[in-house]
Amino acid sequence: MLSIIISFLPDSIVSTFPVILRPILGNGFVVGVLAVLIMEHLIFREKVGSHQGRQ
Repeated sequence: MLSIIISFLPDSIVSTFPVILRPILGNGFVVGVLAVLIMEHLIFREKVGSHQGRQ
């Protein structure tokens, strides 16, 4: 959902982003991938030791 919103942002809003971050934050695909990676590692991470016993 976040990547769709980023994809449809007007150029006037994207141009307000810092020049260094504009290619990253202006690309909906990149923002979507980064959001998934952040959720995977921070929100949905397994508890330590929870995979013991699985074989």
